[in-house]
Formats: sequence, structure tokens, C-alpha cells
Amino acid sequence: MRKLIILTACILVISMCLGCEAFKLRKDYSKVQDVKTDKGPLARYFEDRFLDFWDILGFKFHMGTGLLVNARATKFAQAGLGFIDGDKFGFKGRELGYWYEWRGEIGVSVFYINTAKKDPIIGNKFLFEAARAAETEEVSDIDIFRDDDRDRWDIGVTVHALFIGIDIEFRTKEFFDFLLGIVTLDMCKDDTKNRLRKMQATSPELAAPRRALPPEVLRSPPHMERASGY
Repeated sequence: MRKLIILTACILVISMCLGCEAFKLRKDYSKVQDVKTDKGPLARYFEDRFLDFWDILGFKFHMGTGLLVNARATKFAQAGLGFIDGDKFGFKGRELGYWYEWRGEIGVSVFYINTAKKDPIIGNKFLFEAARAAETEEVSDIDIFRDDDRDRWDIGVTVHALFIGIDIEFRTKEFFDFLLGIVTLDMCKDDTKNRLRKMQATSPELAAPRRALPPEVLRSPPHMERASGY
């Protein structure tokens, strides 16, 4: 019991220290761009925690031509060789859907080339947001310098044999993002407000809140009112 109390106290102290340090390192709050959302703080908190938890795992099933094997325990300890040209469906964290993908890769550890490119067909908003972000950013074929396809700290395996394959991964960085998110620290900058700030910086029209039309616009034109007798 005593050990449990000491452990709990240590966790609380570490969490408070992390929170204080994050506050010190953060920009002056008055300079942080505010964004409007249609949800209250409590609803937003639980939604962000659910999405952070979902981000921890990834599973994709692929169909198409190719032959590829990749095993990775972070990008510093990986090896792979092959290509895939076909369709994939599944999820990479919160990104869920069905997309076309070309992938060619070869290498060991940090000496790894990855030319993966994907084109979403059907999916949720997070899948399309990630695809738009990849289009606006300059993506390197050197795998250690790109995080749009696999994160630097992911652990997983990809296997494709002729016409069918699977991709399974545990996303270490997202796991710690989930734990820190419990005390409202957003390590991956993917909570609602930070995501909207990023969208406003790249695509302001997509992040702009929807506004209700004024009553005079919703009302029927005068000639229609007379014709209907009201």
C-alpha cells in the first residue's frame, strides 16, 4: 500500500512538472491564435482522448500486384525491400478508409528509401486531411526524413506477396501522446484546436467555421410568398 501511494505521488509530481515545463516552453498565450469550435471543452477533451487512443494502432489490408517485406522497430532499426501497386483499406490511427497506393522501398536502418504515395478514394476527414497535408509539404524519399507515411518511432511489419498483403503497426509516439493527453498535453499537436490552427495556416477555407444564414436569406422571395398565399 505504501509503495502504491509513493508511486501515485511520483506520477502526480512528474505530471505537474511536465505541465509547468510545457507552459514555460509554450509561446505567450496572448500570441496563440484562437480558433472557434462547435463543441464545449468537456466534449472536446473526451473526443480528443478517444482519437489519441485510436491513433496508437494501425492495420491495413492491401490488394494489388507486388512483392514487399518490411520489418521495423523504429526507423533506426528497420529493413525492407520491394514494391506494391494496388488498393489498401484499413486504418492508420484515426485515418480510416480506402485508397490507392504506390509503394517502392529498399534499405536498412537510416539508409532507407521510401517512395510511397497514396490517393484517397473513400474515407473519413482525417484521411483526406493527411493527404492534403502531404500534397502541400515537400516530402523526401529518404525515409528517416518523412513522417507522412510511417512515423519515426513506429514498430510494425508489412508483408505483400503477389496479390495480397497486410500492414500492422504499434505507434509508440502516439501511445505517449495519449498518456500525456490525459493531463491535456498535446505532444503530437493533433487535438482539435491545434489541428484547426494547422488547417487555418495551410487551407483557411477548410478551417473556417460554418455560419448560419441570416433570416432574410432563409425567407422565401416576395414573389413566391404572394404566389403561395402566405
